Amino acid sequence: NRDDEHTEASDGPRRLRGYYAALDAGNIEAALAVFALEAVYVRAEKVGVVVADQATARQLVVSRGRDEIRDFMQRQDDAARARGAAIRHEILAITYIGRRCFVDGVVPSPDGALDVVFFAHAVFDTVGLVRYYAAVANESPPNLLAKLLAADIDHDH
Repeated sequence: NRDDEHTEASDGPRRLRGYYAALDAGNIEAALAVFALEAVYVRAEKVGVVVADQATARQLVVSRGRDEIRDFMQRQDDAARARGAAIRHEILAITYIGRRCFVDGVVPSPDGALDVVFFAHAVFDTVGLVRYYAAVANESPPNLLAKLLAADIDHDH
């Protein structure tokens, strides 16, 4: 199985945490450094008018290669700064299997309004760079995902 081959991706969770920290700091080049040159990056992009404390429609955007990924990241960073939003990703759960990493996370609202919950899947190449990344996101009530994960962990079925 290709996913079970030895790879430097065993530090995948650390690399993904670094990616999110770089995004939070607005350091696009550092965030981009975890991706292979020809990586595929699938992310949800807000469409329409963004209104504080209201759910926002999103559509999936596929970026191929570092240049397209950089452009997407820069658009997202510029849009957040224009709204005065301070982005901070919190990783609530991260699972590493073979060369795949799965992330449950949240971008908390700074003012107690709607959080943004996200779920991501990354596949690493044999040198430990992300060759495929997909994430979906949506607004939710504050702390909802953390409460659900805590309930599931505390009450193992």
